[in-house]
Amino acid sequence: MATYDDRQWILSHIQNSYVTSDDTGLCEVVVQQESGVASVVEFPCLANTDSPPRLNEDPPPHSLDIAPDMDFVGHRQRSYTAQRLEVMRREKKNASKVKRVVWKHNTAPIDESELNELFSRKAVITSRNPQDCPLPQQAPVSLLSRLVQQYPDGLNNPFLEYAKFDGTTHTNVQARRISIYLLIGDDPAPNYPLVVSVINCHQARVIDLIGLICWLYTKENRQPPLRGGVEHYALHIAEEDGQVDWDFQALRPRDIIEKFGFNVLALVEKKTVREASQDVVVTLNVAGGAFSKITVDSSITLKEILNRTISKRKDMVRIKDAGLDYHLEREDEPGIALDPEKTLGDINCTEFAVVRDNSKSCECLLSCQTFNCPTRNRK
Repeated sequence: MATYDDRQWILSHIQNSYVTSDDTGLCEVVVQQESGVASVVEFPCLANTDSPPRLNEDPPPHSLDIAPDMDFVGHRQRSYTAQRLEVMRREKKNASKVKRVVWKHNTAPIDESELNELFSRKAVITSRNPQDCPLPQQAPVSLLSRLVQQYPDGLNNPFLEYAKFDGTTHTNVQARRISIYLLIGDDPAPNYPLVVSVINCHQARVIDLIGLICWLYTKENRQPPLRGGVEHYALHIAEEDGQVDWDFQALRPRDIIEKFGFNVLALVEKKTVREASQDVVVTLNVAGGAFSKITVDSSITLKEILNRTISKRKDMVRIKDAGLDYHLEREDEPGIALDPEKTLGDINCTEFAVVRDNSKSCECLLSCQTFNCPTRNRK
């Protein structure tokens, strides 16, 4: 400040310093009430000093307008005294919650009766009769320990060698999930599929997949029990509802699983030589020159043969959904509808015509002759 010779500016700076450095705010109230800054002439101590002349047209010097900082809007920093008083008030409040107990030694001795009353002895009941003694409690045995004791050598699963292809417990290994319908027993029927997770599909073969299915079947103790080894069963292509597509042959046991892209298969028991001799190839001629050949058992009914044929043709399914139905006729006896409840052995015929109700089989004949159908010689 010694380098400044403007006395008027110095007075303005002092006023501004008072206002900005006062925590109480009193200087700010006093300065705002003043109309302006006092002139230098009012101070005799500064009137005789050499001050540079100031032109009349210059505005009188004044301090900058005091604007509150954004950090302190509506809030002034608390003083140290107020903070200290707040700490003391909090300590006093916490001290009121503490209860002090002064321990004093009892100089008067306690007699034996008072000791027995305060610390009385409990009577221990002992029984000399061994029949009254309770039996010793046996240690609890877990279910796992019972299973280990029941099967010391483990479950006798003859398909244990195929368990290495099970990918159920593998998390970081790529596995393929296949739904398997189990058609096992004397009267097999598709139920809920068994979901099998297979690993190493580029190495596992179809016979390995059959062994894995048999291992899971035996492990879950399903019924009926399996008969024979893996050579006694075969895998067939199946629909989503479990119906086996008998038009295709079973998967060859030596083929790699990765070769096939089917996600729904059916495990079927292989038939014996006697049962295989009862299989019959049936030819079913449809309007338009189309025909189907399916391998069925001689004990199957004509209704089942008709339903299997209709399910494989979308146009016939749509017609049946519209309210129309079909029936079977012999190729050598057109115009005579066959009883759907009769079996194939009762009819003793292997070539049929699928005819829509309220229609004539000659329409089928004309269509078949156009397309050079095997039924062109029927009259």
